[in-house]
Amino acid sequence: MKIPLFDLLKKEHQEIQRMFESMSKGNEKVRVSALHKFQKQFIAHLKAEEASFYPKLEDEPETKMLALEAYEEHHVAEILFNELKTLNINDAEWSAKLTVLKEIVEHHVNEEETEVFKVAEKIFKEDDFSDMYKEFQGKEDIWIKKAI
Repeated sequence: MKIPLFDLLKKEHQEIQRMFESMSKGNEKVRVSALHKFQKQFIAHLKAEEASFYPKLEDEPETKMLALEAYEEHHVAEILFNELKTLNINDAEWSAKLTVLKEIVEHHVNEEETEVFKVAEKIFKEDDFSDMYKEFQGKEDIWIKKAI
């Protein structure tokens, strides 16, 4: 079954990965621009997942623990990102924190795309995914507008 929600999440995960690359390479202007874009997209993505997809996972015994872990990974990523924003982009500590944030996000994305999606596909129906997709888009739009 083709699941548009998963296609969208994967596409956004790839975009987040590209933003990490831009934040870690290039001149200061490129990195600052990528950081601002990342702030808007990353937080919107996290909050939309937490409002549309994870609650459904949490309701199911097969995916409850995966959902709880995902919430915690989001929480840790947000803490690191908030700390990152307070640092000078040219400091070594900024680069180190960015590396750790990237590693946490990569682990989270890998787990989500390899484990969570597979289990969710067995549990939920096409209509469930359609509802989650619409809710995700709506929540993400709200968070993006808040970030502007």
